[in-house]
Amino acid sequence: MEKIIKQIIRDNKTPLYVYDYDIIKKNICKLIDIMPPNGRLYYSMKANPNLAICQIIEHLIGRVEVSSLGEIKCAIEAGFEIKNILFSGPGKTGEELEFAINSGIQIIVESIEELEAISNICRKGDVPTGIMIRINPDFASKTTGFVMTGKASQFGIDVCDIDKSSRIIKNNEMLKLKGISVYLGSQILDANIILENTSKIINLFLMIQKKLNVKLSQLDVGGGFGVSYYDKKELDIDVLQAQMKQMVLNFHPYLENVEIFYESGRYIMAESGYFITKILYKKKSKGRNYLICDGGFNNMYISSFCTRDLRGNFPMRVLRENQVPQSFEEYFISGPLCSPKDIIGSKIKLPIVNSGDYLIVCKVGAYGLTYSPVLFISHEIPGEILIKGNQYFVIRDRSSELTKQFKLPENVVGNEGNRAQWRDQDE
Repeated sequence: MEKIIKQIIRDNKTPLYVYDYDIIKKNICKLIDIMPPNGRLYYSMKANPNLAICQIIEHLIGRVEVSSLGEIKCAIEAGFEIKNILFSGPGKTGEELEFAINSGIQIIVESIEELEAISNICRKGDVPTGIMIRINPDFASKTTGFVMTGKASQFGIDVCDIDKSSRIIKNNEMLKLKGISVYLGSQILDANIILENTSKIINLFLMIQKKLNVKLSQLDVGGGFGVSYYDKKELDIDVLQAQMKQMVLNFHPYLENVEIFYESGRYIMAESGYFITKILYKKKSKGRNYLICDGGFNNMYISSFCTRDLRGNFPMRVLRENQVPQSFEEYFISGPLCSPKDIIGSKIKLPIVNSGDYLIVCKVGAYGLTYSPVLFISHEIPGEILIKGNQYFVIRDRSSELTKQFKLPENVVGNEGNRAQWRDQDE
């Protein structure tokens, strides 16, 4: 890996993002292995919407969850079949809803007013559409991650309003209620909490079916599969693999003909991504050592200390042509921005470095470039590169345009043999 990264640096200007195809594939296979026979894995595109990345995901699992018209169009261009696209998000515009409905894309409904808007569009155009209702239940996830239910929220319809939703659906034969969606939270590192969450969601699903006297065919249990950035604890996939399938089977026959959807973006992508930035200057200020780099929080917001989402240093390493010294120093790492908040590493110990060396920030394949305020101070937007085997491919040029990206050739996307081997078992 180090050899090809050095070649990438020689050929391309920094800062830039690099993604490893093999890690993406490995993490997808881990998640597929934990799922019951009726499980379906969806990629949450918000984690990384690069077109080439989406091509790869389409080849490996073929299903995607999107949250905007831009992501819908990216999914279609990447080759996802319409039937395998889920459209979620609390603030869908009329234009987005009309496009989804007219295209046949299934919608996850997040409010009563959105449901009424969908009903009106379907009735006006005489177009049927499949929907799921996202439920905000009365219970929450027992996690230190990001809790998204059991409290007032812009996400989902409160469980007490399910009867009102049902009446709207029954009054419009164009609306086809297929199932419910519950996303309790993300960034969960305890496998037992994920199992407990899934069990609670299944019980809620069965209760809603009974209450509404309907038979539903789809259940989206979210996921929340966490990534350890700076904690020692990793998500124990072996525990999930040993228990998830059996837990779902315990609900047989109630779930026999129900597709269970799992969503993941962070777990699939985070570990695969590296941010590479050049150390421009090294300085000492009032007893502190600073490394000033050509990439800052405008390129990689997730690792900065501006966000409350994650609080800690991402794993980092130094890349240089010469041998790495054995002695270490403590550094504050900043980008090039005219802002005191532009700190992407704080009190981090690294081998003694010099100007001209490169810093590699790891685990930034999810919520990296497009999560960042790339237009702040008008620096060029970093390029993005995919490594596959001993080759690399530029999948986004360094540019002032965020949309300047490239599709991969079909022989690069699909030269692993039969695509079905990476898809769910029933396909």
